Order: sequence, then C-alpha cells, then structure tokens
Amino acid sequence: MVFNFNKLYNNLERYFNMVLRVAILGASGIGRYHSREYKNAGCEVVAILGSSEESASKTSKMLEKEFDISVVPYYNLTKLLDCEDLNAVSISTPLKFHYEHVRKCLEAGLHILCEKPFVQNYEEALELCNFAKQKNCILTVNTQWPSIFPLIKQYFKDEKIEKFSMYMEPFGINKADLVMECLPHFNSMLLKLYRQINPKSIKVEIKNNCVKIKFNHVSGEEACAIEYLLKIKETKPTKMGFSINNHQFEREVRENYKQVLIHNRRDVVEIEDPLSVSIRTFVRAINGDKPLISKQEVLENARLQDLLMEKLK
Repeated sequence: MVFNFNKLYNNLERYFNMVLRVAILGASGIGRYHSREYKNAGCEVVAILGSSEESASKTSKMLEKEFDISVVPYYNLTKLLDCEDLNAVSISTPLKFHYEHVRKCLEAGLHILCEKPFVQNYEEALELCNFAKQKNCILTVNTQWPSIFPLIKQYFKDEKIEKFSMYMEPFGINKADLVMECLPHFNSMLLKLYRQINPKSIKVEIKNNCVKIKFNHVSGEEACAIEYLLKIKETKPTKMGFSINNHQFEREVRENYKQVLIHNRRDVVEIEDPLSVSIRTFVRAINGDKPLISKQEVLENARLQDLLMEKLK
C-alpha cells in the first residue's frame, strides 16, 4: 500500500485553513456563477463535470479566462468522485439528472447545494433528505430569493399576511419548462411567510407565453390570497417583483449588476446579489451555521410543487 502524503498534506492544510474544496456539476450555465461565488467565499473550486469531454474542456477554459479559476474537467461523475478530494458540490445539471447526481454525491459524503428545481417529486425529495440526514450532510436548494427577507421585514413585520403575489419574466426558458423552473422560487418566498402551505381553490390560466396561478392558503385562523404570474421574456431586461399585503417590491438591476428593491415605487432597498448570499450561507452551513433553505422548506417546496403541477396537467 502506497501512502498518499499529498492527500494527507491537503487534508491538514484544509483543516487548519478551513478551505473547502468544491466541484461544480454543470458549470457552463448558472454553474459558472456558482464557481465565481465559491471563489469569492474563500473556497477552492477544483473540478467540474460536463456532459462530454469536449464541453467539460471548453467550460474549464472559460472559467480560467473569466474568473481565474483552474479546474480539472470531467465528464464522468464516478471518476470525478473517485479522483477528487472534495467537501462539497454544486449541482447545476439538468433536472433529469438531479436525483442520480445528488444520490451519488451523498454516498460520497459530500455537502450539496442543488439548483432548482430540486427533483421531480416529493417522494424523491423525501428520500434524499432522509439520506442526507443519515450521512450527516448538508443538502439544500438554491432558491436564493428568501435571502432578502431580513432587509424587508421592517415593512410588514407587525401585519397579518393576507395577500402574497409574485411575478417573474424568465429569459431563455422554453414554454414547456416555464412553470417547473419558476415555481420553486415562488414557493420558497411563500414558505418564509408560512411554514406549511395548504392550497385551496387552485386556478390556473394559461395564455400565450403567460401562466397565472391563483390559490388560497387556509389553516386555522390563517388565510392568504396567493397569485403567481410567469411570463417568458425573449429580450432583456427582465422583471421580477412581489407584493406582501400592500407592500410592492420591484427588483431593479443597475450598473455593474448592483441590485436594489424599490418599495412602493419610493424607497430604495439595497440588496446583495441573492446568489452570492445563497452560496456564502451554504459554505457557512457546512461550518455549523443554518442553511438559507432548511430541510423542512425543501420538502414543503417539493410537496407544493407536486400539488400545483398536478393542476397544470
């Protein structure tokens, strides 16, 4: 047996310097920005997974050029997990691969931040969350918009929440994937207002490239009218906003991607890029803090996703 002194040295270095080693599964889309934010959070991005040898190589060169991040490219997940000494992964591959990729990474004992949608249904979500608990691993989903709640709670903290609405204009999403891609964001915001949602009277309206979903949340004395509005946008800029009772918040992207929320078309609330907050919070969760999105919220989001998607069939 050959003793691996390099691996021992790397483990000791990471132990004393608390540098997490991360791999990005699917780094050519949103995953490329995961890479950037892990670097900004003080992590070492060491590997990526592509769909082919050619795409993985191309993406690795892009990361080197854009963010000065040097990674080993792979196109086989088993090989990546066997060859790399990792602490965590971001999973940004297509939805159809999420269950398989999450399962394999948990088997390897890795902490996971998975892009939304998490998995296809609640049963898969429950199985994976229970497995993550068994492996003592953080498993959370990158529904990052709840990161803004600490900055806006002052506007409605003493009010009973009776109305919630949210709209998004996703760019580059086809009509077939529109609802599945956006629902997790909407649900994650709602779940910061209510721990569990009991949807009643679900109504769906589909017109051209727009989808409107309306329902009521009723539980005991709690009652809230909810509306989701999605619209495919073929050009940028795109809009995103939400309202809580009579408080309307509109996202505005300014120079150098600086983001703000405009409250009731008056007050300006400066916010950090929610993706930056999401990844930094995930890194801190690995070191003992709470993740932005809890296990309960992951599961409740999946349950609500199933209920709403059933009405769209």
